[in-house]
This record gives sequence, C-alpha cells and structure tokens, in this order.
Amino acid sequence: MSPRPFPSSPTLSPLGSLANSAVADNISKLLGNLSLQQHARLIRLDGSPVPVLVERFEGQEGLDTLFRFDVDVIVEVAGLAMADWNNKELQLSIIDASGKTHPRHGRVVAMSEIGSDGGFSRYRITLMPWAAKLTSRQDSWVFQDKTVLDIATELFADYPEANWRKSVTQPLRKRSLCIQYQESDWAFICRLFAEEGLSFVFDHLDAAGGTDGDSALSRCRLHVFDHKAQPDDAGAFRFGQVSAAMADDRLTAFTHHVQAQPNSVQRSSWDYRKLHAPAGNATSRQRAGDLPDLEDYDGSEAYRFDDAEQAEHIANLRQLAHDSAAERFSAEGAVRALRPAQVFTLLDHADYANRRFVVRSITHQGANNLQANVADWQTAARIEAGSYRHQFTCQAVERPLVPMPGPKPIAPTQTALVVGVPDSPLSSDRHHRIKIQFGWQRGKQPNSGGMAHPVGDNAPGNDAGFTWVRLAEWLAGPNWGTHFTPRVGDEVLITFMDGDIDRPLVTGSAYNDQATPPYAAGHDGPANHAGHLSGFHSQSLDGPDYSRWVMDDTPSQLRSQLKTSRQDTELNLGHLVAQPPFAAQRGRYRGEGVELRTDGWGNLRGEAGLLFSSHNQAQANQTQLAAHATQAQTKGAETLIQTLGETATTHHALAIHSQDAIKQLHQQINVHTDAVNGHAAQQPDPEGDGRKLKDPVETLQDSPAVLETPSALAAITEGSALLYAGGDLQASGRNDVQLTALHNITVQAGNRVGLFTHHGGMKLIAAEGDLHLAAHTNLLHLASEQALTITSTDDSIEVTAQDCVTLFGGGASVELKGGDITFKAPGEFLVKGNSGAFMGGMERGTPLALPEGKFAEPPNWIAIEHFDADGQPMEGVGYSIRFASGAALKGKLDSSGKARHEGVPNEQATVTYEPREPEKDKPWDPLQDLVKAAKNKLP
Repeated sequence: MSPRPFPSSPTLSPLGSLANSAVADNISKLLGNLSLQQHARLIRLDGSPVPVLVERFEGQEGLDTLFRFDVDVIVEVAGLAMADWNNKELQLSIIDASGKTHPRHGRVVAMSEIGSDGGFSRYRITLMPWAAKLTSRQDSWVFQDKTVLDIATELFADYPEANWRKSVTQPLRKRSLCIQYQESDWAFICRLFAEEGLSFVFDHLDAAGGTDGDSALSRCRLHVFDHKAQPDDAGAFRFGQVSAAMADDRLTAFTHHVQAQPNSVQRSSWDYRKLHAPAGNATSRQRAGDLPDLEDYDGSEAYRFDDAEQAEHIANLRQLAHDSAAERFSAEGAVRALRPAQVFTLLDHADYANRRFVVRSITHQGANNLQANVADWQTAARIEAGSYRHQFTCQAVERPLVPMPGPKPIAPTQTALVVGVPDSPLSSDRHHRIKIQFGWQRGKQPNSGGMAHPVGDNAPGNDAGFTWVRLAEWLAGPNWGTHFTPRVGDEVLITFMDGDIDRPLVTGSAYNDQATPPYAAGHDGPANHAGHLSGFHSQSLDGPDYSRWVMDDTPSQLRSQLKTSRQDTELNLGHLVAQPPFAAQRGRYRGEGVELRTDGWGNLRGEAGLLFSSHNQAQANQTQLAAHATQAQTKGAETLIQTLGETATTHHALAIHSQDAIKQLHQQINVHTDAVNGHAAQQPDPEGDGRKLKDPVETLQDSPAVLETPSALAAITEGSALLYAGGDLQASGRNDVQLTALHNITVQAGNRVGLFTHHGGMKLIAAEGDLHLAAHTNLLHLASEQALTITSTDDSIEVTAQDCVTLFGGGASVELKGGDITFKAPGEFLVKGNSGAFMGGMERGTPLALPEGKFAEPPNWIAIEHFDADGQPMEGVGYSIRFASGAALKGKLDSSGKARHEGVPNEQATVTYEPREPEKDKPWDPLQDLVKAAKNKLP
C-alpha cells in the first residue's frame, strides 16, 4: 500500500540539444500561439503559471494506490522559478476522437529542468494527488473508540485541500485503541482501509465543479468504497486494431491469468474479557479447478473481534480478496476514457465477448503530434507522436473489489509512564488494568521532556490519554496469583502481543533516576555491602509508612524480615541485624532465631489448637505437632496424681476428681487414625531410606493449647496475673510446688479444701498475727494418732463452746455444761497445788456467733454481635445458638446488632445468622454525592 517512490532520474528519455536554429524557430512559433496549439492537441496541461506545450507523458493509476504522471513540457521562458510551481494543482487532459476531454488533476510534487538552449527550456513535471502529502508526514498518535472512517475524517482534517467521499454500507468495528506509530499518514490510513476491506480510487472532477464551493479543495477526490458499492459504468469497448480509419478507441490485446489461492479462510481471536475466542470462516464460491483444501488460518491479534458475526465478516472479506487475486486479466489499447474502478463491456472478442470487467490499474503513455521538424527533436521517444497507448489490469465484475491487507508493522518493546485520575496516586479497574502515556505522545501534558503537537492534544497527562491496558503478573488465576498495581508516575515496560501496536501489555516496571531501588547497593550505592538484599518494598499512599519483605543473603548470616512501619510490627528470622527504614544498610547484630514484635496489639490464634515448644527438632525432620515430651510428662503427671490421690483417700483425705481432665488432655494430644486427603497419615521410618512408613502423624483434637519446654518456664508480669479454668485446674510437680506472696495467699473453695501430705508432716505457722481454724456451720476435728500438743508460749489457751466442752483422756473426762463442771474418772480425783481457794460461783459471756455465708457459682453468659461490610449493625437479623449438649437459643439482634443471654450452659457454642432480606434498589445519588461518600471512606 505504500506509494510509488519518486524516481531519482527521469523515466522519459531526454531531448537532444536545441542547437538547431530551425528547430528553435519552429518551437518559438508554436509557443507564440500556445493556447491555440493546446486546444488542438491530444494532450494539454492547464493551470500552469506560464504557458507550456506538452511533449509527452507517462502515468500510472489504480486501486488502493497514489497515481503519478510524469509530463515533459516545453516553455519559452528560461530559468523558471520552479518553487512557484510546488504544490500547484494542474489539469492534465487527454482528448479523445470525439473531442471530449478526460482530465487528471494532480499537485506538482517534483519538477526538473532536463534540457535548455537559448530561450527555450524543457521541464519534467510530476503530478500526484493531494493525498501524496500524507506520505511526507510521519507521526505517532493514539486514536480511541473510533471506526476507520472516523480516523480518516480526523486525519484528513489536517490537510486543507483534502477532498474525499465514502460509499460504505458494511458495518465497521469501533476500535477501542488504534495507534499510528512512526508511520506516515498515508501508510497508516491505507493499512486501516485494507484491514476493513475498504478500497479507494481517485476521481477526477471536471473544471466546473466538484469542490462543494470550497476553492481550497482539490478537484482530485479520494473515493473510499466497500465491495457492495456499485462502480461507475464506462460503457462498451471493442476489441481490434487501432488505426486512423477507426474513429473509436479500442483494445488491442486481452490476456487471461490465473493462480492458485486459498479457497477457505478461518479467523479467530482470543478475548480475555469474554473468555472466548470468536471465530469465523468463509469458503470460496469461485471455480478454480481441481484444487485441494487450501486454508488461510490466522488466530493471532488478541480481541480483534467483538463476536463471531464480526469474525465471519472479516473471514469473508479475506476470501473475497483471495478470489480476486485468483483470476486477473491484462489488456492493451487506447481507450482514453477508461479509469480505475470503472466497469466496461468487452465487444468483438472471440472468448470474452459481451463480458463485463472492472479496471484495477492503468499505465498511460501519450505524446503530442508536433510539427515534423520539432518531432525530430524527440530522438528517443517511446511512443509515436500524436498517439496514446495504455496497458491495464482488470478482473471479472462478478468478483468484488476487496484489498488484501499487508503485514502490520512490528512494534518494539517500549516504556511508558503510568497516568490516572488527576490527584490520585493510582488508577486501575476490576480487570487489573492501568492507563499509560508513552514518551512519543505529544500534547499539553507530555512526559517530562516531551513536546506539544502542532495540530492537537494527544498527551493530556491523565486517564483520558489512553485506554485501559492489561497488566501481566508472575502468577494469575481465578482468585489466586500475585497482585501489583503500578502507581501514577511509575515507569513501566510495555510489550505488544504478536508485535501489534494496538495490543499493549504491561509486563513489568523499571527504576529510573527518580524512582530508585529500595535496596540500592553495589557500584556507587550507599549500602555497606555489594547487594546482598532482595525482596519487596511498598510505600504508603498517604505518607511515609511502608511495608517490606527483605531477604538477606549475606554469607553465614541469612536473614528474612516481614515488616510494616505501622506500630513497628515485624517478623525477623535467622541472623538478626538492624536495618533502618528506606535504607539498605546492614546495621548492628541483634540476635539469632525468630523475633515477632509490635508496638500495637498482638494475637496468636489457632482454632484447631496451638503447640508452643522449645524442644529441639533437628532440621525440622519431625511432624508439625510432635509433642513426645508433653505426652510423656502428661503420663507421668497422671501416674503421680493417681498414686497420691489413692493414698490420700486411704487416709480419709479429699478424693481427687481431676484425673479425668488429665486423661482428656492426653487424648487431645493424639495421632491421626484415618487417612488425610487420601494419603496415609504416617511418618517415614527415620532408620530406613524414608520410603517405609512407620509411626502415625501427631495431631491436636478439640482445640487444646500446649506449652512445653525441656528447661525452665517463666511467666512474669509487673502487673497482675490471672489463671482461670472453666473446668478443673490441676497444678502438680515432680519435686516441689511453692506458692510465695509478699502479702497474702488466699485459697477459696465453693465446696471443700483438702490438704494432705503422705509423709514429712504439715506445718501451719503464723509468724505474726493470729492463726484461725474455724468451722462455721459444722464440726471441727483435730485428730492425732499420737500426742496432740497445744501450746501457748506467751499467753493463755481458751476453749469455748455454746453448749458444752468435754475433755476426754485415759477413761476420765471433764465436762463444762450449763454452768456446771463435772469430773468423771474410774479412779481417784486429785487436785494438787501449793495453795487452793475455791471461790464462789460466777458467770462470763463469750461471743460465739460466726458469720453465715452462702456461695453460688457465677452464672455463665454469652454475648454476640454482627455487623455488615460497612460496619453497620445488622438490626433485626435472626440468629440461633446451639450448644454442645444440644440446647439451643433463638432470637433477633437489637438495634446495635447485639444480643446477650444469661444462665447458659458452660459449653462450646455455634452461632448461625439468618440471611438478611435484600432491600429494593434505590436510585443512585448524584455523582457528586457518591464522590463525597467515597472520599469520606478513604483514610
């Protein structure tokens, strides 16, 4: 589709010298009455700044190409100002035998002086259509959401003399993105016409009209049409010899040509938005001999079809183009009225009489009949003086005129800057696409260092400058993969699918002088290493906060860090060193192992259970929940508790009932008994080659939390500590258990308290203050197998009772009751003392009332709350609470989205919410209200 290049040397033979004075005299006479001479000549050139005499011409014109006419003229003026002729539109006219003029309008694109002598000069003038200017402007421009004809309208508007019309009825696809990149305007628009199956030809209007009243428009009009348009009818032409006796123009040669072409076409294109590849096919309806199935298949160029109907339409156009190329005709003759895209009927031909054909291209040759002595001047003429000849190609009118598009230019990899909504740090859509602006786009806001465009704005510097562009990721799948959104101003790497400039794809991003790497090191780098750090660093959209993942590959000092500057929350693994924010410096040594720290709240939660262990597990060669030491220690504790419990029961101490809880804990630290995900839950035999399975894999059941250590365990706080068990609380030690408090130790029980020692005795000592042993509502027993000694070293011993006090020993007793003292003994009753005086009776009251207290277990309760995605309470939503025992509660949430129940079982519970009935859609708020609401949600 590219235009024929201007020749570096004339294609017509040069004239000889004008030294012959007789020849010069004759030319002078001709030029002296030039207007009369041109009127009577076969070939004329009108509209020139000075009178000229056409000697001869050659020209080519046809479908889907620029025409070109090279005209040799003679002028009487020597030393013409050829610059005055540049871009001037002239009319080259060919006169037929009936005297009718057949014009060709063209702009002067080249002019050369090819011979002169005395006052006469010979020039060669090259005429081409106004559209030839489009070959001289190379541009890069982004068109969006336009059809090919829309693009042509916008492009031709840059040329004041542009005159064109269209005869297109077929549907044209609106292109979301169409890029002209380092192409001339002409190559670009010709490529688009061919892709849509549109042909074009240049019509030549007569001198009287055709410019719609605009004198600036060319009288050469570009006509764009599709294969359904009806071509002009040139009439009928005879086949035979051309001679002076024949008054009409004829064809002298007519040759048939055929060649094998594809007889079926398949077209498809993958569309990522529809997850579908619309496809279309077409089959030739023309007879082309006995050919096998020759298929033309093309599945490249992503999402170029909106649907299967459009794919079939393009496939049909390509097949029509193949059918057109499969059969052609070439002809010679002297039919001066014939033009490209015209239909004619061939007469008097033995094989093709009365058949109709449409012209594709014509090559013209013509020369004026000058006087004999002037004609001798044409020493190397290619055509007889005073004659016209042409050669042309055509095809049967039954085969539509459809162009075959040529190869599309291959777009190289480029970089661009991310653009978006003004004042927004990033812009993307639900398909993970962004908008970009290339460095070659020119306009009001080009990339730094860019330029303005002379005729428009194609670089607005915001989201209006480009369509959405897909962003490639390392991994991408349905709801899985990596996700990275470049921000406005980032430089990204652009490749083009199938090398198609209209199908850009963001495949990465690049650092530059303004966007430097977060872990810059190496040559000229600020870091104290050669580049040992790698990872990921993200910057907050609204300030200096950041998140990062660092991998430090320093030899023998491997380190990983996962950190966010918010509350300085980080997880550090390996060889721990300090690393400042926004820097690649490796700082001071901080330790080894793992560190999880934050200045904010912390939470470690495992629904199925948690195991905290400081036991060694070399090279992580055991299972995740290997807790052999805990299982062994739990069994030891169970044995110790059982043994001492049985002994205590023998001595009438309180029985221990927490053994069942220990057994339950032992069962919760258990092993898999069934297959897991179809695989046997067994460990490889550590003594074998790893192929043989042996012990089952450990697991945790019923969500226990286990804390184990082979050494010391410390739980220390400067404040208060709380240890509570909804069931049994068991504390046991293989050696000593010690409770120490600087102030008070309080042991409280809702039922009973039992203290038992197997051997070694028991001591209750109050170094200062009282020691109280009291049974408020029942008996107090002090029993000893041997002697019972009650001693008061500094004061007295008082025994009081509301009713009676009785002392027994050795068969004798002393009873204090009702104001009486009764001594009973099987033997003697002796009273000994240095002196004795028995006083009279007296009475003293003793306060014996003890406090009465009632104790009840605190009631168990459950509270729930439920909010939607916007944090609004789910008022009135029904719920059900089901406990492990099968008990159930139902209700509805209050206006704050909450509910509470007292006196519920102390069991695990499951809460289920009823779905909320959808509300009827309301009309959308005005756009400004929506924008305001969105801004209020942003931080």
